[in-house]
Amino acid sequence: MYLRIIGESFGFVVEGVHTIVETDIPITDEEYAGFFRRQGAGECFRLKKERPESGGLFDYIEPFEMEQPEHTTTPFEELEQESQQLKLALAESIEKQETDKIEQQLAQAEMFETILQMLEPQGGGE
Repeated sequence: MYLRIIGESFGFVVEGVHTIVETDIPITDEEYAGFFRRQGAGECFRLKKERPESGGLFDYIEPFEMEQPEHTTTPFEELEQESQQLKLALAESIEKQETDKIEQQLAQAEMFETILQMLEPQGGGE
């Protein structure tokens, strides 16, 4: 197993599958397996800026924290948020109208009751 460095990129080549060139760096099966085990656990690797003349795989590469891009909303997400806000505003408006309607009905009932009381004959001297 070999580490192949081309510019700022690296990869692995296997003897018998790939043509091995003079600049390929031999690595052990344990290093190769360790790389993929760590990568599978979420580690990201890059070439070190300062590279030795010789050494193992981890003398040439290092783990690093990949920067996560800031999440920006898509036009679809913006429309979805606006739709949710409009639905909420509509629901609040309907609730207010229902409350006003009930208050108006109560006021009318009180008014009718008052009118009926005024129309009732007054008890008295008959």
